[in-house]
Amino acid sequence: MLAKENRLPSSVIRDVLKNGYKVREETMSLIYKKNILKLSRIGFTVPTFVDKYSTVRNRIKRVLRHSVRSLMHDIKPGWDMIFIVRRKIINEYEHKFFLENIKTLLARCGILKKNNIHRIIKSHAKNCD
Repeated sequence: MLAKENRLPSSVIRDVLKNGYKVREETMSLIYKKNILKLSRIGFTVPTFVDKYSTVRNRIKRVLRHSVRSLMHDIKPGWDMIFIVRRKIINEYEHKFFLENIKTLLARCGILKKNNIHRIIKSHAKNCD
């Protein structure tokens, strides 16, 4: 579970979806927007077309939250973000898979702290070979 101060409130989600910048990967999208706070807030969405069973969607969200929680120290403060799973990922509900996708999206947006970007890009390049 993310710390309460790092959870994106439902009152802000609509604004981020409407006015945020979008970055897409094959399996996930990230919509992000600058905020005036000294912390980043994060939300997750898994639409019903990904899987009709709520238990599966909730499992995906739990794994996503765990992956983001392990990266919180690498994320710059002052951003509101929503991660959206774009399609069904069969047998890919593992922390490592989501962690790499999240790192890639955050690096493309420039939301990762500078000293961690090169380490993350190198690890992503090794995994692509």
